[in-house]
Amino acid sequence: MEIFKKTSFWILSCAILYSIGILLFWTSDILSKGDADKISAFGSILGAIGSFFAAFVAIYLFSDWRVVKNYELVKETSLTLLNAILNINSDIESLLSITYEFENLEKAEFDEFNKMCADYSRNFMNNLIVLKSKNNLHHGLVRNFENDTKLFDKDDLELITNIFDKIATNIELVISNYYLKNQNPTGTIKQLEAIDLNKYSKMVRVKIILLNKECKPN
Repeated sequence: MEIFKKTSFWILSCAILYSIGILLFWTSDILSKGDADKISAFGSILGAIGSFFAAFVAIYLFSDWRVVKNYELVKETSLTLLNAILNINSDIESLLSITYEFENLEKAEFDEFNKMCADYSRNFMNNLIVLKSKNNLHHGLVRNFENDTKLFDKDDLELITNIFDKIATNIELVISNYYLKNQNPTGTIKQLEAIDLNKYSKMVRVKIILLNKECKPN
């Protein structure tokens, strides 16, 4: 039953039982008419019972604290991992967006484009480092270390980095076309590479759903 899982139930039960013991002690004192030996023996028994219940409550509270602490660690690790993949996804979407937005780069836009690419790329690399680090911690803390694979396995990480590499290639093409256009207006402009995000998007969606569940209590 659910009530037996509550710490408050066991503490209250122990308090009631100990109070009954105290009542029995005073009753014994009255009935035995002050017999010192009987009172002493009963007091010893009552003290032993009290110590037993105190130890029981301490063990139960420690066990309950350990469960809560473990959940907090799982939640913290999963939440950090969730934030990392969300940030990575945001960086990739931003890089994709500005690449096509500045496909026909003009001179007045050059510095802005370079800065935005540098900022998003730096954010991506920082979040990727966090992702890999917390992915290892998640494997040892949340998953079965011996039997389960990591949440983000080798193929998942390669998929993320491959998408970034393709975006980086397009950024280089945008800059290359910019210089070509300024040096040789009649030269052939290279087309940006088409990037298929279907497999990547499905993988990210699955991971986000799993991590969302781990960040919430059962």
